[in-house]
Amino acid sequence: MERNYSNQAPEGRPRRYFSSGNRSAPMADDQPAPDILNLNGADCATGAGVIVAVLDTGIDATHPDLDGRLLPGYNAVADSDQTNDIADGQDDDGDGLVDEMSGHGTHVAGIVAEVAPDAGVLPVKVLNSDGVGDAFFVAAGIYFAVDAGSDVLNLSLSSTFDARIGAEAVSYAADQGVLVVAAAGNADRDDPAEYPSIYSDAVSVAATGPDDAKADFSNYHRRVDLSAPGMDIVSAFPGGSYVSWSGTSMAAPFVSGTAALIEDQRGGASLGEVRRALIDGATPIETTEERLEGKLGAGRLDIGASVGCAD
Repeated sequence: MERNYSNQAPEGRPRRYFSSGNRSAPMADDQPAPDILNLNGADCATGAGVIVAVLDTGIDATHPDLDGRLLPGYNAVADSDQTNDIADGQDDDGDGLVDEMSGHGTHVAGIVAEVAPDAGVLPVKVLNSDGVGDAFFVAAGIYFAVDAGSDVLNLSLSSTFDARIGAEAVSYAADQGVLVVAAAGNADRDDPAEYPSIYSDAVSVAATGPDDAKADFSNYHRRVDLSAPGMDIVSAFPGGSYVSWSGTSMAAPFVSGTAALIEDQRGGASLGEVRRALIDGATPIETTEERLEGKLGAGRLDIGASVGCAD
């Protein structure tokens, strides 16, 4: 028996909320991340036939960037099949903010869809609109996503508590050959590290800025596998709009989308082969900060190099 620990979208914690308003332009029209990541270098793959599960606050299925791309999912919070990203009008976590993470899952899914436009996206609601969900919800979502045929799981959520049920669920995914990608967290620290990103069966993702330096909010530790842009990322938001959001939650889906491209381009690739392609393709990050040495993973994600279209 263990306590049912809470997981949370990192951006929903006090002083770690980074939404900066609505925009009218889609991601590729309004930010440098696709160029930084060499997305155009992966034009031989689209993610076709690959399923990426987004375990989050739900997804707005009517958004033009996501319409027609979503598969039937699961709402672990309500034990239902209703997975829309809907605000509930309540301050569920008692922090004085109402629905501060409404749209988080839609934003994350929009990044996956931008990178891998033909991948199927499986919505799994494990967080409420304040971005909070019990460890049991997250574990149930992982088991559902794996059993539903997902190839990649995106977990833009974290907890400082090591819940056994969560560790077992992540291990189950890995045993089934499913890649788990997890956000490293937004506390600018290496200790305590945050789960599930700390698990060896997960690909842990830190966030960088436009200059490849660590984002000032991003966690860092020796279990980080990769870094990716996570500052001022424009993506889908409920109601057909777009917002700019910063956080390791935004960095993780760049990696998840890239994994989908790799699986498309290298049909039948094993979990280990996909993970190795992600890491081998990374661009090393040079840092003069001693505290960061060896704690930003293999470097910044390079989508083109990892997918290997020229091979």
